Amino acid sequence: MTTEKRQGHVLFCSDDGGFLPLKVALYSLLRTAEPTRPLRVSVFTGGDGALSPAHRHELEALAAAKPGCRVDVIDVSAQLTRYHAAFFNPQARWGILTWARLFIGEVFASETGNIVYLDIDTFICRDLGELYDLDLGTDALAAVYEDSRAEGMVRDPVCWTNAALLDPAATHYFNAGVLVFNLKLFRDENILARAADWYARRRDEAIRCDQDALNALLWDRVRPLPPKWNFSDGWCERQLKHAVREKAWRGNAPRTVLEAILSPAILHFWGKSKPWKWNHRPERKRYERAMRELGMLEKGRFLPGTTLPRRLVAVFFDMYHAVLRAVAAGRLAACGKTV
Repeated sequence: MTTEKRQGHVLFCSDDGGFLPLKVALYSLLRTAEPTRPLRVSVFTGGDGALSPAHRHELEALAAAKPGCRVDVIDVSAQLTRYHAAFFNPQARWGILTWARLFIGEVFASETGNIVYLDIDTFICRDLGELYDLDLGTDALAAVYEDSRAEGMVRDPVCWTNAALLDPAATHYFNAGVLVFNLKLFRDENILARAADWYARRRDEAIRCDQDALNALLWDRVRPLPPKWNFSDGWCERQLKHAVREKAWRGNAPRTVLEAILSPAILHFWGKSKPWKWNHRPERKRYERAMRELGMLEKGRFLPGTTLPRRLVAVFFDMYHAVLRAVAAGRLAACGKTV
């Protein structure tokens, strides 16, 4: 007798300008999803740049081709208007829509369980069942650590720009591009209102907007996730440099770090170099292949900004990263495990 699996629930937030990466992220999610588990994907949008009806239809059609999956595009314009004064910051790098993920308690007012939030510049490489089924208990969310206080203050002081915003006891800072929200706790403890109040007092210092707010409020209510669940390919060098020499790298044992390099579960293309434009990131080929499968990049055409010299540079970096992966595989084998 088989037990029915709990429905997976994934949340994206995007305006119409983010439609291309949103569609690729959704495609990668559906392609890797466990076929026996029902899947609901919610997309928060709103404001003047909300997703167009045509783009909404494309997302719905993509999900409709996968049995047991559906996409709900939810307009949160009312919430964006209500919280505009609290969250809008003309100096911020990100627009107010980045705060929309905090509306989950209001939008899903009667729901419980986990919601997996993903930035639109992510690419899913395996089923997310472990995140859907994660028992968070009294933790507010689960996330992957981006920085540690020791690393930031000793190795790279410029990196640890937000130390003054956090509790002195906070040893790590998590990245908010992949989050597993404890929906009931998030609503019951009114995290949205607390974040608005915190940001009102620290607006000029909080350069990472809601990510800073969540870290400041919930630093001791976070369940650390292995780095494979939010892996930036740009970390590879730094991970190899420090993973073996240290007992832990950003709260993770060397083995889990090496496993993330060789077999990431979620790729997060954060930073200025994005995979839908020319780049030489080591994991760019997965993304480009998905764009071609979706008909977003025609056969014989290259990504915008591609030139012959840049293609030659990319070949060099491909060889370099192949060497790094070989080093990672060797170190993992030395740990007594292979992928």
